[in-house]
Amino acid sequence: MTPRPSGARWANAKLFHVYLKNPAFPVCGLHLVWAVVGHKHVRCCLPIQWDKWRMGRATWDDITDKKEFVR
Repeated sequence: MTPRPSGARWANAKLFHVYLKNPAFPVCGLHLVWAVVGHKHVRCCLPIQWDKWRMGRATWDDITDKKEFVR
């Protein structure tokens, strides 16, 4: 199991399989990503590297290759 990031802000995070292909993101390719989806922004975190970044909600909605990870 992939550990959830620590901190109160990540309490509602969900794990997603996401294919990232935008060069503005810190990584590209298929990754497991912890995401907190808000109204304006989405906070993302890679579980192993602990790289964290924020993207706009419109950018998150434009990613077609994502689905919630089911355990």
